[in-house]
Amino acid sequence: MRQCIEDLDLKTVRRGKIARPKGGTVAFSSGLIKRATKPVESLQKRLFQAISEGKLRKQIRYGMLLKKSYFNKILAIWKVAQINNGKKTAGIDGKKIKLSDTRSISKIMDKLTGDLRDGKWQPLPAKRVMIPKPDGSERPLGIPTQYDRVVQQILNSVLEVSVEHQIYSHKCGSYGFRKYHSSADAIGRLSVYANQGKYATAIEADIAKCFDQISHQYILELIKEIPAIKDETERLLKAGYMHKGCKYETSEGTPQGGVISPTLSNLVLRKVLDIPMANTPKGNFGKSIDSITLTTYADDLVIIMSPRYADRINLNQWQTKISQNVINWLKPQLTTAGLELKESKTRVITDDTPFDFLGYEIQRGKGIRLKTGMVKKLREKVKSKLRRGRGQPRVLREINPILRGVYNYAAKFSSGKMWKQLGKIDLDIEKRIHKLYKTYDIGPVKFTDIPKTTKYISVKKGATWLVDKEYWDKRNLTTLSSRKKALFRKQKGICPHCQRKFTLKTEEVLETHHLKAKGKGGKDTNQNVGLYHTQCHEEIHRPENHLNL
Repeated sequence: MRQCIEDLDLKTVRRGKIARPKGGTVAFSSGLIKRATKPVESLQKRLFQAISEGKLRKQIRYGMLLKKSYFNKILAIWKVAQINNGKKTAGIDGKKIKLSDTRSISKIMDKLTGDLRDGKWQPLPAKRVMIPKPDGSERPLGIPTQYDRVVQQILNSVLEVSVEHQIYSHKCGSYGFRKYHSSADAIGRLSVYANQGKYATAIEADIAKCFDQISHQYILELIKEIPAIKDETERLLKAGYMHKGCKYETSEGTPQGGVISPTLSNLVLRKVLDIPMANTPKGNFGKSIDSITLTTYADDLVIIMSPRYADRINLNQWQTKISQNVINWLKPQLTTAGLELKESKTRVITDDTPFDFLGYEIQRGKGIRLKTGMVKKLREKVKSKLRRGRGQPRVLREINPILRGVYNYAAKFSSGKMWKQLGKIDLDIEKRIHKLYKTYDIGPVKFTDIPKTTKYISVKKGATWLVDKEYWDKRNLTTLSSRKKALFRKQKGICPHCQRKFTLKTEEVLETHHLKAKGKGGKDTNQNVGLYHTQCHEEIHRPENHLNL
């Protein structure tokens, strides 16, 4: 499809010019994903514009077009079966979607068309699995069938536009479960407190069982404003779950394994937390308050408050009064949606005592570092691998993925204290390896090899990917390693395999590929390395393609 929907008027779109091609089967390829991405994003941008302009009829039209779009169905299947972490997990029906099975994919497409056009979709109950937590308790995980996850992904493409508009229009400090956003953005918003907040007071809070207790009635009230997905969302909430052979009805909560659940929680929490706080005058919390900011990531939140200059003299009195006022405001706001604060994880920090947030340890006026527990756990994992009698190649193969996971997470945000922590870990590993193998080489992964975001660009407050694409591409380029950045510029941002532009989205990871394998004499230089989408890289390394290289 060479023509983008942005170049078509609404009547042309409705006549089916971007509908599914007649006949034949659906064969997934990089080219198909390239064709599908642009019209879907264009529809989302048009829906966002219609919401911004308050044009209800256009909102309904674009919402329905997005829900019934052939290309949106293609992308939904691709994300569920190829991109999402649960791609290998089936629901109660035991079925998994295989992109290579073109006949099966075509049947799914036909079923999706009928279910979404005629309103016949009836979701099956989610499979309930209990996941143990560090404190000894268990967390219920609801796993819908893969077909239902595809439908949820389609509905989510409509819902996320509405949520993005709320965050954008009210300049909310919300960063969880959003495209182009990460935990580093939430931490970045707290960096002023960590580096300069001498008189600031912090409230660290957690919402108790957010996904399990969120009110269905409240969700349905909000969903009324999004007619395109209202009926399907109501059926989804009432689908229930299966556990140990028995079916249970659900009167509250959304399944934690559902694709749309994080966006539903975002919709609710923005309505009960961020938007009311943005619209509440500071004087309502206390006459002497200078500033108050709310930073949220999923069900975790931090509120930072600063006093006026005159109140710094009686700081303790001010901190006690204002923090209690804010907590008293929080509780009824959450009750509106059937939620409540988790008392054991809610505390007021009035001095430079550090608190944990999203894997980082934040200390007033003394900076940010990785959580002590995370560092300790990393040391224990590596120590268990570095034992006498084990061969060096095997040890390096085992410890490098462990280091890579922690270092890549840490690299999202730049902090001097954090890099000192990781440097000490590398030094200890090198000493141990030298003792065992008489070498200081710990393999290809060291903290010095990870792209530290020294040029970290703080995300604009309330910014959304639906408005300024160039800004996001430029900003996300800073998170790439120096090699990937050089290859990105060399290839002019285009994947050599599918000829599709790199959008640097969170769901599309970029990988390097040696054009001539090192095992066949290829060199590890930028001239012999290309930058590819993960899916394109996997296609190149499929057995049938690999033999032809």
